[in-house]
Amino acid sequence: MHDLILNLDNEMGVLMKKLLFAFLLFLALAMLYGCGQSAEVVVPDTNSAAAEVTAVEEKEPTAADTVEPTLTCTPSPSVTPTPEPLCIPGETVFDEEGEVDIAHADLIKVESWLEGEELTVVFTLRGIPREIEFNREGVETWVAEYSWAAFIDSDSDPSTGDPYHEGADYALFTVVVKEGKKKTADFLSVFYESFGVKRLESNGSVYNYSSGVLAVDYENGTLTMTGRIPGITADSSLVYEAFDINPEGDPVWDSICE
Repeated sequence: MHDLILNLDNEMGVLMKKLLFAFLLFLALAMLYGCGQSAEVVVPDTNSAAAEVTAVEEKEPTAADTVEPTLTCTPSPSVTPTPEPLCIPGETVFDEEGEVDIAHADLIKVESWLEGEELTVVFTLRGIPREIEFNREGVETWVAEYSWAAFIDSDSDPSTGDPYHEGADYALFTVVVKEGKKKTADFLSVFYESFGVKRLESNGSVYNYSSGVLAVDYENGTLTMTGRIPGITADSSLVYEAFDINPEGDPVWDSICE
C-alpha cells in the first residue's frame, strides 16, 4: 500500500512537470509570434548599410542636387515724366486750374489755329468779370494794370525778337495802362480799344503792327484774339500769358509754354 502511494506521487509529479513545461512553452511561442500571427524576423545586413552610408558620403554633388536660392525683387514703378506742352499753332494746351488766386488771370486752357498768316488764339480763364476796375489806386501812372497775350516766335529763332518771351517776334496783345482816376467799365469795351498785333524787338521795344479782333464769352470764360502774323508757320513757337498787377498784393501772372 505504501509503495502504491509512492508510485502515484511520482506519476502525478511527472504529469505536473509536463503540464508546467507545456504551459511555459505556450507562453514563449505566444510572445514570439504575436498571439498566433506569423512574424518575419528581419536581421539587418550591416555590411550593406555601411556600403550605402559610404556611397552617400563619397557621392559628388551634381547640378540637380545643388539648388541655388532664387532672388526675387519687386521693381520700382517707372515714372513717366509729364510731356512738355506742344506750343505751336493748331495745338491745345492745358494748365492747372487754381494756380493763381485771381480768376481772370488763371489760365486753364489755350486753343489755337492758323489760316495762312492769320492766327486765332482762345484763352479759357477761370472766370471773366462783366465789369472791371482800372486806373486803380496803388498803381503808378503809365504802368500796365492788366494784360493777356500770345507771343509768337515766327522765325523759330530765340536769338531774335523779345528775349523775355522766348525770342517772340510778334504778339497778339491787349493791355490796360493806368492813365487817370479809378473807373469801372465793361470788360470788353476796356480791352477792345487796346488790342492789336504788336511787333517786338530784341532791345525790348514794342511797336503797333496792325489791328485785330477781340471777343469775350463771359459764360464760358473765354477770351479770343485774332490777327495777322507776318512769317508765321505751323512750326512757329507760342507763349501764352495773363497778368494782373494786383495793387492790393503781389503782382499775379500765369503762363503756359514759358
